[in-house]
Amino acid sequence: MRYRLTAVLLATALSFPALADFDAGLTAYRVKDFDTAYQAFHQAAIQGDETAQFNIGVMYFRGHGVTKDLVKAYSWIELSIQRGNLDNIRALSALTVKLTPDQIQAAHELSAELAAEHGLRYTPPGLSEEEIAIASR
Repeated sequence: MRYRLTAVLLATALSFPALADFDAGLTAYRVKDFDTAYQAFHQAAIQGDETAQFNIGVMYFRGHGVTKDLVKAYSWIELSIQRGNLDNIRALSALTVKLTPDQIQAAHELSAELAAEHGLRYTPPGLSEEEIAIASR
């Protein structure tokens, strides 16, 4: 029991920096300070905050504070879904129709690169359960 409580407290403490970054990003975004919003959301996103990952995707989609880039938008939204934010599937579907198959493939590759760079979990689409098990080892 004591070890479980310690693990919960540690996980909670580790999530506070991401929450603070997310809140700072949201505040900046509301006043259209997109550069600050991007920096704050990015910090939270690379720490695994799925809502911040989605917001980075939206910023790339709209070109707010960054150059508009639908491949990067797709990639960040895809990462947010893989972190459990299933509400964003509709946004990813809407984005999919705007991209070519080559762009979607590039987005999957970028998702894998971002995940590897920041220690995030990513499962490429289309893998069999056996391939996923091998990749997870």
